[in-house]
Amino acid sequence: MRNVILEGANGAGKTTATNILKGMFPESNFLEFHDFHHEHTINQFSLTKLYDHQDWLSLSNEQAIASDLYLRDRLEICISFLKKQKYNRNIIERLLLTHAVYSELLFKIDTSEYFEEFDKRLSNENVLLILISCEDTVMKSILPNNIKARDGRGGPTSQFHLKSIDIGVLKNQMYQKHYLNVKHTEKVITVSYTH
Repeated sequence: MRNVILEGANGAGKTTATNILKGMFPESNFLEFHDFHHEHTINQFSLTKLYDHQDWLSLSNEQAIASDLYLRDRLEICISFLKKQKYNRNIIERLLLTHAVYSELLFKIDTSEYFEEFDKRLSNENVLLILISCEDTVMKSILPNNIKARDGRGGPTSQFHLKSIDIGVLKNQMYQKHYLNVKHTEKVITVSYTH
């Protein structure tokens, strides 16, 4: 059966697309990854917070590399999972593109060499990569409500890149850039021009 990986910046419509797929294919395995470069970084290094930009800048190079390797291990586990679940439809929310975007945004790590190698391996697993995206003007109109809803959940303060419209737009652009670097895995992009 066909595997699907859904990618996209916060507010682009990725969760809506996932919910549609859940309704269409309820028998599928669904995997969602939310903690890119956050919870595991805190857990690995006994940190108390990683919410402000300054918190991320204060991480050592060794911490940044270790966090990136943690996520590479997770990508490896996903490849193994797809191989073992080849008779099921597997739908994954956030994976390769999100890894590349967050490594670049938070750590200034260039993952292009690993990205290309993983892209080749992913293409052997009957995967369709779908990027949910939108125009910058649409993203700017969506993000204020998205940020307000996030702040109103009563949890810990969101990370800096989830509280900024400018960074939200930048992330959307970064997803598009890394999507263009996918050369081997079958892919499709859907772009919203209106909200």
